Amino acid sequence: MNTINEQSPLAGMNTLLPLAGKKGLITGVANDKSIAFAVAKAIRRGERFQRELQMRKLDGNPIWVSLSGQAVNHNNLLDGTVWTALDITDRKTGDLDLRDSELRHRELFEINPLPMWVFAVDTLKFLAVNKAAQLQYGYSEAEFLQMTLLDIRSEPEKTRVLDYL
Repeated sequence: MNTINEQSPLAGMNTLLPLAGKKGLITGVANDKSIAFAVAKAIRRGERFQRELQMRKLDGNPIWVSLSGQAVNHNNLLDGTVWTALDITDRKTGDLDLRDSELRHRELFEINPLPMWVFAVDTLKFLAVNKAAQLQYGYSEAEFLQMTLLDIRSEPEKTRVLDYL
């Protein structure tokens, strides 16, 4: 049985990899044995290893890569492995920026002093309500989520809402 030890080339993945499509090299995720074990397991099984990882350029700056590799011949691991590291920093940064933006908008929704809600256009069911709406209308969030927009409207207003939508 193959195991990874401190002397193994996979231990800590402290190797240099060329970055696909760009000039430069990246260095592995130092001391992350869980990654090294996942790599070794996939390679031994003849499977392709693929994971998005934050690594470092040789200048020390962080970079996100999609790391993919597999054994040339899983029956003879001495034949070596083939690896690709693709720079996905822009996409990951965009994902993080989007998550931050969503969080800021969620917070603005939650703390807004005016009643606000989100509803499904096709069913008119409430999907989210803020605290101000709960206080103004006297329903809990759970109660709101069982209702539709029409449930908080008077009869004349229901017609106007339906005509508007």
